[in-house]
Amino acid sequence: VPDNEIANSIFWSMQKQESFDQAEIIVDYDLVKEVQEDSYTKLLTIVYLARRRAVEALQEIFKNIDYPLTGVSTPTVALQNEIRQGLFGCGEESYSRLVVGENKSYIELYSRDVLVFSRDIKTGIASFVDSLMEYGASRGVILSEEQCRKLILVEERKAAAQAGGYGLFTDGESDIFSLDLPAPVRLIRQMERTFDYFQNNFQVPRCSSIHLSGISFSDTQLAGYLSSEIGIPCHVHKPFADLANPVNMSAADTRRGAYRLVTAFDMALSNRDVTRNFLLPRALREKQLQEEKVNKSTLLVTAVVLLAASALFYYQFIQI
Repeated sequence: VPDNEIANSIFWSMQKQESFDQAEIIVDYDLVKEVQEDSYTKLLTIVYLARRRAVEALQEIFKNIDYPLTGVSTPTVALQNEIRQGLFGCGEESYSRLVVGENKSYIELYSRDVLVFSRDIKTGIASFVDSLMEYGASRGVILSEEQCRKLILVEERKAAAQAGGYGLFTDGESDIFSLDLPAPVRLIRQMERTFDYFQNNFQVPRCSSIHLSGISFSDTQLAGYLSSEIGIPCHVHKPFADLANPVNMSAADTRRGAYRLVTAFDMALSNRDVTRNFLLPRALREKQLQEEKVNKSTLLVTAVVLLAASALFYYQFIQI
């Protein structure tokens, strides 16, 4: 379709797949690349839907403290910002990024440093905690949520393991990933399904590496577990390690603030022209640019007409 019809075409294509009320949902999108399908040239796009009520609630919070927001984005822009700034990349390879959150995780799949697919996985740290509590109960060990978190989160795991895992570990065990917990297994299964779907539907090579981020982003044991179970090398994503002046993260790790610092770092790399912004979606941004061009053209034409009229007026004045 012509450039000026792309946004409208994407909107109605999305409506066919997942019907939604435009008054309640904000639509934004990224153009990925052109693809050939059934002898037609089509545009591959990733579409993002955000609840307007949630975005407006964020605006209201910051407005009330006299810091009006200029943008609201999604976590998926984080690694893309590093790629655009030349701070991260895997060349021609296909790779994935796994972000472990509190209540859920999400996985992104990249081909040639371009995001081509992303999805949520309903397994996060909270699921790990529940699994560990159930595992302990099945073996007669009653663990509190706080004890489970100390065993799971990297910053406190070593101390918890030295305490004998609160009676959970036996025979020299020292890590929860050596236990048969449902949540990590569920995470592995969803990741493998995602990789299969990615490879079968996007005609690109299978992911050659996984980059771990999120709450446990500095956890080499979780990375090792994922590597051994999936059979793909998993690396902990540490953007500060490659800076000209590397940042010492130990203090932030101790306060469980490291992953928040990484998020702040990634968002600081944002570019207003390319970073997703639900306060100013791409379609609206392009409409404003088009209006600006029209206004500038109108102003230029008006200036030329005024200049010509002034010159004519001056000529007639001289003649008189």
